[in-house]
Amino acid sequence: MMIAGSMLWNLIIFYSPLSALAAAVNWTENNVDSNNNQFYNGPRCQLPNLGWNNLKNPDGSLYTASKRPITILYDAWESSMLNSYVGQYLLEGMGYRVQVVTRIQYILGPEFEHNTVDLEMELWPQDFTNFVQLTQTDKVAVSLGASGFVTFC
Repeated sequence: MMIAGSMLWNLIIFYSPLSALAAAVNWTENNVDSNNNQFYNGPRCQLPNLGWNNLKNPDGSLYTASKRPITILYDAWESSMLNSYVGQYLLEGMGYRVQVVTRIQYILGPEFEHNTVDLEMELWPQDFTNFVQLTQTDKVAVSLGASGFVTFC
């Protein structure tokens, strides 16, 4: 017996101001596992200086250093983790601080509604009945559209 199907996933960005100061976050209340605030970042990767980390504000302070860390969420499958680490490395190459976290339960909502997470690189909208509600009605997140298409047999 062969089972065939296909999945479409989206790149999701959360509405939360990057300039906001880091506040104490109750990760588990928002269905997020931060590894006891140690996070799940990929191993250090030496990237060439892309120049962004040298941009300065009018007062002379470094632009990216003045921002709170960007939090990226991944789910419990390898491509989600890989996409998150690629995003982590690109943002770090631009001078941003990054925290990588994972979802505790496979539900969608608390991390959007409470601005706990800034970016999710891979999300399968067909898995969540509230996806349209969160992205189109409540507008607490924006879907940047399909980032890939996988067919499986």
